[in-house]
Amino acid sequence: MTIRSSNFPALMHLLSADLSCRHIASSSDRLKAAASHWKAINQGVDDGLSYPPIDIAADCTLLLTSAAAVSRSLFLGDRKGKRAHKAATRSTALITLLGNPQLSTLQSLAVRNSWEHIDERLDDLLSERVYTSYSEIHVQVQAPKVGTFALRIFDPVNLEIGYGPDRISMGTLCTEAIEVRSRVEQAIQTLNTREVLLYD
Repeated sequence: MTIRSSNFPALMHLLSADLSCRHIASSSDRLKAAASHWKAINQGVDDGLSYPPIDIAADCTLLLTSAAAVSRSLFLGDRKGKRAHKAATRSTALITLLGNPQLSTLQSLAVRNSWEHIDERLDDLLSERVYTSYSEIHVQVQAPKVGTFALRIFDPVNLEIGYGPDRISMGTLCTEAIEVRSRVEQAIQTLNTREVLLYD
């Protein structure tokens, strides 16, 4: 495939988004397997496998970081300053090239910000002084007990990733990542036929 040089920036951003979506898919597969394991353990069934909470948290981190990378490529978000104009021009061109898909979960910053900006969220939540116990990584069929603050949450029943009170649906996120991958493939074909400039 030959891509004209003026389309090279668009191609690189599309390939970067595609790679991040592949990371979402691979971490999601491991998290689904971990969810099955933890539900079996809750029912007293030893499946002979091991999915430690620290490994689950690592896959959750990969999934959310990859989702954030896609979001930063395709949406302006709350960026300000001298780079905001370039980011706005680029993200508008890319999302248009992809056919303006509805990606509400990928566009949402709530859980990703909670997960990445842990110091600020700790300040906000702990200053309320409503917690009496904590869990670094909560992986259980049952929700954390009232009054327990969980730094990282993986809900194996609803397949949700959480931090404090914030939750994100892993299933919805993966569906949107699949949609992005499909549209990236189509968009790359478009780059063969017309010029798509990302920058003024």
